[in-house]
Amino acid sequence: MRTCVVPFCKNNSKKLKEVQFFKITSSRHKAWMLALKRNPEDSVYKDASVCSRHFVMEDFVIIKNKRCLKVGAVPQINLRPLARNLFLYSDKFSVKLAEIPNVPSSNPQTVVKPLINETNSNIEEGSMINHPASLDSEELKVTPKQLGKVVRLDHNYCLSPKKVSLLLEKSNQSVIKLEMELDIERKRVCRFQNILKQFNAHKN
Repeated sequence: MRTCVVPFCKNNSKKLKEVQFFKITSSRHKAWMLALKRNPEDSVYKDASVCSRHFVMEDFVIIKNKRCLKVGAVPQINLRPLARNLFLYSDKFSVKLAEIPNVPSSNPQTVVKPLINETNSNIEEGSMINHPASLDSEELKVTPKQLGKVVRLDHNYCLSPKKVSLLLEKSNQSVIKLEMELDIERKRVCRFQNILKQFNAHKN
């Protein structure tokens, strides 16, 4: 079963037979990660895919009765949740987020923000256009279309589980180190207070 890696998109190949899923191949990786506002240097899991709901009609062609992506097509629409759904996602994850310490990163991600104007999210996928039948639906070459501005992200939805585990372990080690340093400082303060008490007692 394939799932869509676009944030907040719940589409999967099991429940939606009419939706297509296109793998993030090595040739598509950089352009698609930029379009999703993610760091192009980040790796994704082997079957990471983007569903057809994030492409406009002009991105598709029909080849031998099969819908394929054009060369250079990148995700453009439905890349962010609707405003009316933000509170639903916020309530759902508020408890989990409260349990995670807000530790500022010393090496924040820098990614390129594509200069894309979002189009109508209700575009139908029915009508297609003609195109030479010399394209491959899975191994199409992709060239980035957009240049952009540098933005900062505090998380990445496309990280592999293994990389997430390593980052979590590193964060836990940092917390343990900080707790040890705090304990040392507390003992130092206690010693100073005891010395001060002895000095005052001797003075009196």
